[in-house]
Amino acid sequence: MIIPAHQSEKIKNVLRVYDQLDVEITEFQASSFLKCENGCGRCCDNPKITATILEVLPLAQELCRNSTVEQALSKVTKTKDNDVCVFYQPDVFIAGYGRCSVYPWRPLLCRLFGYSTKRNKSGTSEIMTCSTIKRRNVKEYELAKVLVQEERIVAPCAQDYAMQVSHIDSYLGIEQFPINQAVRNALEKMSLYEKTV
Repeated sequence: MIIPAHQSEKIKNVLRVYDQLDVEITEFQASSFLKCENGCGRCCDNPKITATILEVLPLAQELCRNSTVEQALSKVTKTKDNDVCVFYQPDVFIAGYGRCSVYPWRPLLCRLFGYSTKRNKSGTSEIMTCSTIKRRNVKEYELAKVLVQEERIVAPCAQDYAMQVSHIDSYLGIEQFPINQAVRNALEKMSLYEKTV
């Protein structure tokens, strides 16, 4: 499959943003001592996850490389937009546990969740994390909250990363869709490229 050069360049730029973000998250985790519980999938087990089409184009490209785009498209077409992500694999034995089957290719929100900040109205950074991390890492969370507010440790800012992605393509990188709809739209784009070759 040949992806048009302009789309291929956009995907490379998104992956560069993701690589930069992954480095910042790793550094923040090391300095804050915050961590996810092994096996926890509560953040994925949520039908309200959203993404832009641009954020999932790298995943769609990877599925094309593996010749699984039609299989994935068939699967996501059978889901509702308000269903849990089609790529989430819940643990059959433990409620709230599971895994992402496309983890290296997950979109922006999935990367940011748990280990990012937002700027409040006064411009101060506030940690955005999940209730499980807060509950299981109480001391670490309280300390990290203070250190982030005092700018003694740095965490990725969700707004800044969303802006970086949207600047890559203002058409595909701004509008948020339910995760399954974003995936379906991106896969349909890739499927069209396959058919034009």
